[in-house]
Amino acid sequence: MKHKILGQLEFDRIQEAVRAEAVTALGQKLAGRMRPSSDPAKVQQRLDETADGATILRLRGGLPVAAVPDITTALKRAEIGGVLDGSEFAGIVRVLRTVTALDDFFDGFTGKRGVTSCLSDAGTTHVIAGIVA
Repeated sequence: MKHKILGQLEFDRIQEAVRAEAVTALGQKLAGRMRPSSDPAKVQQRLDETADGATILRLRGGLPVAAVPDITTALKRAEIGGVLDGSEFAGIVRVLRTVTALDDFFDGFTGKRGVTSCLSDAGTTHVIAGIVA
């Protein structure tokens, strides 16, 4: 979308509001990169995901996600065979525990009425990937 239209929509305020709600560094980064779409299929997907999020909030009060550290550097170090220090290892453990809690949380929604797109296997993977990446 053109910059002028984004300005008229005050999209920067929307991004900032979303960024303020994000509990992970990656979530904040993704909020800063989000852009509106004019593709009807993508818009519908996002509306479905928003409806699912509203249902989750209504039924459970939100996702079981505490603030987790950005483990990107630690994962890169481990990938090349480097040694992790205690805080890096602890950060990875916190992320893995959060992913396990989310997986269990989403399993509780399988087949629930009013919960559609973001709770499919692909959607759950997307949410979890957003925490880990």
